[in-house]
Amino acid sequence: MKLSVEFIKANTDCMEYKIDELANGRTLIDHTILTKLGLSPPIILEVIEKIKLGGNLRFHLYADIVNRVLHAFEKQYPENKHPRKTIQGVRDYADDKITIEELKKIRADTDAGNFDCRRH
Repeated sequence: MKLSVEFIKANTDCMEYKIDELANGRTLIDHTILTKLGLSPPIILEVIEKIKLGGNLRFHLYADIVNRVLHAFEKQYPENKHPRKTIQGVRDYADDKITIEELKKIRADTDAGNFDCRRH
């Protein structure tokens, strides 16, 4: 699913020249362009909710948002790769590379790994 460039301009506080430059003449953009706009995670979440965005694009946007703060977690817990694996699992699920059951298994492994981090 792609979003209208005009919709993004009308519903975010992004600078118009920046979205025009990133869109490069296209009238529809995908999740990678939306996150490259430099919009804050709350603004991206607001856009997702405002248009009742569903499907693969929603999963990719959530993964992009979490990926923005992953470095802070990995700095504190460099040996724990569970969150990174979960982000990739969400992307793989959105791209129909894994099933929901496989994604749930990845999430369960992540929950267990994060519990171990909290005990330190």
